[in-house]
Amino acid sequence: MPDTRLLISCVGENNPLYTSEAHLLFKTIRKFGGKLADKNNELMANFVGSIDPIVERNLNDLRVSVRIVEPFDDRNPNSNKIRMLELDDYDYDVLVALDCDTVVLQDFSGEIYPEFFQALPVDTDLLTVQQWRALFSFFNWELQGEKFNTTKKSVIPYFNSGVLLLPKPYVKQIRKSWGECILRLFERLDELTYQRYFFEELALALAIEKEKIPSKMLPLELNFSIQSINGYLRATSQSGQALKTKNISPFIYHYHHRFNLDGLLAKSGYKKLDLAIGKVNKLLLLDSSGAKKNVTTKSSSISKEKMLNQTNAMVSRKVNLAKQKDIEEKERMMMSMDDQLKKAIQDVETLQNINLEHQKTLEQKDLELKKAIQDVETLQNINLRHEKTLEQKGLELKKAIQDVETLQNINLRHEKTLEQKGLELKKALQDLEILKEKDNKIKSMQTEIQSLKEALDSIRR
Repeated sequence: MPDTRLLISCVGENNPLYTSEAHLLFKTIRKFGGKLADKNNELMANFVGSIDPIVERNLNDLRVSVRIVEPFDDRNPNSNKIRMLELDDYDYDVLVALDCDTVVLQDFSGEIYPEFFQALPVDTDLLTVQQWRALFSFFNWELQGEKFNTTKKSVIPYFNSGVLLLPKPYVKQIRKSWGECILRLFERLDELTYQRYFFEELALALAIEKEKIPSKMLPLELNFSIQSINGYLRATSQSGQALKTKNISPFIYHYHHRFNLDGLLAKSGYKKLDLAIGKVNKLLLLDSSGAKKNVTTKSSSISKEKMLNQTNAMVSRKVNLAKQKDIEEKERMMMSMDDQLKKAIQDVETLQNINLEHQKTLEQKDLELKKAIQDVETLQNINLRHEKTLEQKGLELKKAIQDVETLQNINLRHEKTLEQKGLELKKALQDLEILKEKDNKIKSMQTEIQSLKEALDSIRR
């Protein structure tokens, strides 16, 4: 972005490999970097412990400031990258932190977003899910469950630290957390032996996750290396795009110390990239021819042959150091593969044990299933008996209902009969009362007759 002030920095050891790589890096910025080389941007080379005055003078000629820093932790030289984040007094908007073994092939200022931390994502199986859980527990952080449902191998975003773009407002925060995470990882060294070389990248991933730094992934063109292609394509779900990288035109090439025996950068096998590498190698050849021309201006006390031998020795030493780095990288990869093999064997043994347990469980479940089938058959038989019983009870109920209806009909008839008898009884009672009245009258008349008889008898006498 045009108004964004950049501080472009690298850090390396004081040896011919890193000093020549740093010099080449800044030379490519001046030659191919476009707006990156503007006077508003600061260029800074950091060296651990000390620096050769000639190297410092050559860098100063490129308007590159030189700064001496102390090792961050001798156990992990890659952690010296944190020293690039200790430039608080400088006036800038975005810190562009680069590995020394990178070269700038074209202006990438338009790819910088000052509000985001930017880095190249890489899909890696550096830790198992169980190790991630243990690590987050060790840091007393909560790792959300959905992170374990990812189809990728990395539980949290993991970045290649060769090219980092850090907005100044986040630099202190990232520096503090990054350093703390590196030191704390060494407390778990027994469990993370193979990952030790990658502690600075693992710690960076943890720091970005912990601090919730807003992030935006860099495209592959901003940190192109043959080693990172597959991991990047997996991390960005572009595994089907591998062939298209053949025509890629990188902004930054991360060559991982790959030099030919003559000290020139090795070709990559990518057409457009190799054309750009050819231009970079011309810069190296110009440096070499310039050194040879300077031989004729030296004091006669030092022979031309001796000066050329010194130059050749310097190139040879650089190449040897690069080869040593390459061997170390291969050894680390072998250690990684060996560790992965051991983990795979352990996983196989674990799976075998799980399989045995599953077999036992299946046998037990099979017995339980057979018992359940027997129980079902028993219940079916009981159910059949119950159905027959219910059918019989249904018939009995139907008969009972019929009997009830019959009884109800009989009861109705009885009620009618009782009602009729009641009327008859009432009539009989009425008749009885009439008869009683008649009887009383008869008795009264009989009494009167008797009295009359007695009276008549009395008169007769």
